[in-house]
Amino acid sequence: MRLQRGVTLTELLIALMLGLLLLGGVLGVYLSNQTTARTTEDLSNLQNRIRLAFQVMSYDLRSAGFLGCNNSERVVSVVQIAGANPVWLNWQGGLMGTAADAANNESIRLMYAAGRSSSVVTHVPPRLNLNQQSELSVGDLGVVCDDTLTSIFQVSAVGNNWLEHAAVGLNCSADLGFNNPFLCNVPRTRLYPVDAMMMRFETVRWFACEPCEVDAKPQLVI
Repeated sequence: MRLQRGVTLTELLIALMLGLLLLGGVLGVYLSNQTTARTTEDLSNLQNRIRLAFQVMSYDLRSAGFLGCNNSERVVSVVQIAGANPVWLNWQGGLMGTAADAANNESIRLMYAAGRSSSVVTHVPPRLNLNQQSELSVGDLGVVCDDTLTSIFQVSAVGNNWLEHAAVGLNCSADLGFNNPFLCNVPRTRLYPVDAMMMRFETVRWFACEPCEVDAKPQLVI
């Protein structure tokens, strides 16, 4: 009869130790790959967010200062708030930087005319009759311009192919004319001619924060 020998306890312990060392190495490589994959995915997501943010911001930057007509130096706003001077009323060419606030966030404010344009058919203050239905609603900010002047106002009423800029709400006056310095109570009657352009007025604020959250988004502040 042939003798059958098993492994000794020492050999078994050595085999188990070698197996554990091999398994530990495999697990280490697996966990390292998992960490690398998560880091790569997070970096890719961050790059996508940054790319999207720059795409949106580039549109605002290209639009900054656009008012539809060649008159950027003559702009009047009848939108006023008693006892306050909100920065979004300060035109300054449509681009304004803001120093760091209490949270150490610097920002830039961009202003421009946007949306679908309409042409003025007749202007009998406070009503602007248009060639088509305006996309603006009551309470929106509107901008009307011709080759010599741009006026910013709050829409007080909207109807079929017309809107109004009456002296209600944020409008300190129904007169859209220009004076320098601007005094709202001084008559500045202005009739916009046929084919003057009517659009929506946009004001957007972009923050440069330190540190920023990964999901931080641009804010529209009015």
